[in-house]
Amino acid sequence: GIHFGGTIDDESQVWILNNDSIIGDRKGIYVNGGVFDTALVEIIGNTWIQGEDEDGIDFNGNISGDATVRINDNDDIRASDNGIEFAGISDNATVEILGNNHGIHSNNHGIFFGGSINGNADLDIHDNIINADDNNNGSGDGIHFASSVNDNATINIGDGLGSTFANDPSNIISGFDGIHFEGSVNDDVRVVIDGNRIGFDGLTLAGPYSNDRVGDDGIQFIDNLNDDVHVHITDNHIRSTDDGISFAGAIDDNVHVLVGGDTEFPDGNTINANGTGVQFEGSITEQARIEVSGNNIASGLSGIVFNGPTSNTGAGNDEDILIKYNTIEADNYGIVFDGLASGQNHDIMIRDNFQVHGHGADGIRHQGGINEAELRTLANDDVFGDDDGIHISGAFSNDALIRINDNTVDSDDDDGIDVTQSGGAGGVDLFITDNHVHNTGDNGIEVTNVDDGFIAFNEIHNTDTDGIRVQGSEDTQIRWNN
Repeated sequence: GIHFGGTIDDESQVWILNNDSIIGDRKGIYVNGGVFDTALVEIIGNTWIQGEDEDGIDFNGNISGDATVRINDNDDIRASDNGIEFAGISDNATVEILGNNHGIHSNNHGIFFGGSINGNADLDIHDNIINADDNNNGSGDGIHFASSVNDNATINIGDGLGSTFANDPSNIISGFDGIHFEGSVNDDVRVVIDGNRIGFDGLTLAGPYSNDRVGDDGIQFIDNLNDDVHVHITDNHIRSTDDGISFAGAIDDNVHVLVGGDTEFPDGNTINANGTGVQFEGSITEQARIEVSGNNIASGLSGIVFNGPTSNTGAGNDEDILIKYNTIEADNYGIVFDGLASGQNHDIMIRDNFQVHGHGADGIRHQGGINEAELRTLANDDVFGDDDGIHISGAFSNDALIRINDNTVDSDDDDGIDVTQSGGAGGVDLFITDNHVHNTGDNGIEVTNVDDGFIAFNEIHNTDTDGIRVQGSEDTQIRWNN
């Protein structure tokens, strides 16, 4: 429809404004060269942009050198391939994609970044309706980053609220994955994903809305997060066929991941996932910090999952992994840690959650063992497991600490609280105190192969077998329980 064969540079200014229709057999608008040297390109207020065989809008060269590109307030952008495509963004460039909210409609990705984003680049994507993978080929994501993000880049996807679905939504996204990062994220990058509706469709941002569950994950990071990266995922409503939010790679080097939050206003996400609600598949090490708080999670598998080993100490001796203020309704585990927790200053805190239900397994489970580290499960209001309410197992060594305090726990088929050490006893300080344990399928509290445990001030009733069962353990104190 419109084709720039070379570069746009040297303070050039290009405006493509208020056209009724721009339709190309190949691409709607095609910029074949780069945009750089403080150049400006604005594509604003056009009624219809279409690439009948390829992309709606394609920037085939890099956006760099303090250049600015704005794609704002266009009614319809339609494509057989990607709705909007960029080769890469770097060197203090700014890209805005705002208010295209009758829709970005594509058979492949809605917005596609084929190259890396780095060098203080600034990317803002707000208030769009994105319908990707329109032909249901199983590959088109709402927003897809194909390469790495590096070097102080800032990515803001959404700027809405989330207390209710209709309360100021930002982007409304459907596709295979909602938002997908294929490459690593490194070097002081800031990623904020805020106030989006993922797995939905809308005629306008103000509605009416309909469910359009994404074909795979709501938000997915495939590769590692490294080197002082901050990822904040807040106020989103997500409906996914697989995981709601997935981190597949390792997390290390002063990385801070926040899923939810409650610092100024309740910023939790509402997640309805046929798979896992929030999943961390890789190791979590060095000075990383992880917080999952204030979310409402309904999942067909488990609510919150950590598959890999954890040893991070980013919070300075306290709450290196923090899970609080969540409401979790899961068909398997409510919260589960599969890997070893290790390191003298490593601390896992699961506290003040309103509800943690695991209807196919345990409510809260840590099964990878604990070496030197601390695991604290405190003041959770309603913990239920189809098997155990709270289950902690594996090898415990080098003065590990397990503290289970002030929880309300019940179970269907097994124990309310079960702490079992594999191998010989010893190597751990265990405190089970002030819990209300009731209506269990087996024992109220069971401790196996743990010496020097302290079980006190618990209220235990309506157990199917024993109130407190201790076996293979020496010097256990059982005091002041009812």
